[in-house]
Amino acid sequence: MDPALRGQGAAKALCGDFFGWLKTQGADRVELAVFAENVTGLRFWQGQGFTLARTAGPVAIGVKQHSLQVLARPL
Repeated sequence: MDPALRGQGAAKALCGDFFGWLKTQGADRVELAVFAENVTGLRFWQGQGFTLARTAGPVAIGVKQHSLQVLARPL
């Protein structure tokens, strides 16, 4: 999301539309992964109803190792 749009509800609206579309396609659950150190991202997704499903990693990106929080929510 463009930083200039953060805090205005644009991401929440976009997610709502996307999740609605997924439902029309027969999906009943969404999972996504967030870097464990991304506290702001984790907070956003938890606010959208996601809960921790499992942890993953470490995953190497460049020279850094990242732990991932895999979050899930029903549709």
